[in-house]
Amino acid sequence: MDAVGLATFAYVGAARAMAENLGFLGVVMFAIITPAGGDAIRSVISREVPAIMYRDVYATLAMLFGIAYFLLRDFKDNVWVVYILLLIIFILRLLAIKFNWQLWEPKKSYK
Repeated sequence: MDAVGLATFAYVGAARAMAENLGFLGVVMFAIITPAGGDAIRSVISREVPAIMYRDVYATLAMLFGIAYFLLRDFKDNVWVVYILLLIIFILRLLAIKFNWQLWEPKKSYK
């Protein structure tokens, strides 16, 4: 469910930003903010800490979607291009969950 939500909401945010001609930064930011908000709401309802709050690759995958969607903007009306992008993000999210991919975290130094 999490992987479907990420791919879907990243697309909705990026597509809306593209429709409003917000440019590269706008498309990428909306691709990140939209699924992050959805994940936060889902997590609060299910009484979990939002995944985006700790070392998860959630926002990174949403950012990659936004970048790819913007770069492929000339093909955004081709439904197969959108489906392939959604499928790639969906599969990457499933792999991140299965193999517990985490973002780098600096070591704490105690002196």
